[in-house]
Amino acid sequence: MSLRIDGIIEDESLMGVINNADAASTMDAILHTGKKVIILDLQVSSDALDIVVYMLFKAIYEYKSRNRDTTHLCLVLEEAHRYINVNAEESRLGSYYIDKLSREGRKFGVGLIIASQIPSMLAYEVVSQCNSVIMHKITSKRDMEFLRGVLRVSNDTFYLQMSALEKQHAIVCGEAFPNDSIVRIHDARPLPRSNDPEIEDLILCDAN
Repeated sequence: MSLRIDGIIEDESLMGVINNADAASTMDAILHTGKKVIILDLQVSSDALDIVVYMLFKAIYEYKSRNRDTTHLCLVLEEAHRYINVNAEESRLGSYYIDKLSREGRKFGVGLIIASQIPSMLAYEVVSQCNSVIMHKITSKRDMEFLRGVLRVSNDTFYLQMSALEKQHAIVCGEAFPNDSIVRIHDARPLPRSNDPEIEDLILCDAN
């Protein structure tokens, strides 16, 4: 524990976050950049991540709870299992205000988009607050059972189709959609270089 504390104290960038008790200044820095989209790179150690996420979402929660008529915020948590992991011992501090925003954020003008490829690792309390869900292909039985338990899909046949969805197809359900449906997602622009390898071509290259 002493080593962990010493490591935090010696990290100047992390201490700058911890010592900044003024939530308004943090939010002013975010809201007055002139940008519609702000990306925060949180590729830091798990100890630092827990503290930074706690302080960031605390600042957002406190600012928006006092300034409800200001700009609406939509917070996107990519790889969300890093922040709201089902293992409470690993994420108890960091997920505290995320959980509060998932339950109370709507009245403050704060929305959450939670994205993860491992839904079974997400905290049930947060995912259950999602009004609308887009589910791409899932093959893990554990993930499928988690989604079956936490989501309100009108037809069980959708769950049976999750593992057989084609590329760019997804099951959508919730308040944002008139009916539970399988849809095709628009092509990305520009398209990522993420096509599956052609096995036959690879074999021919090796043979030559």
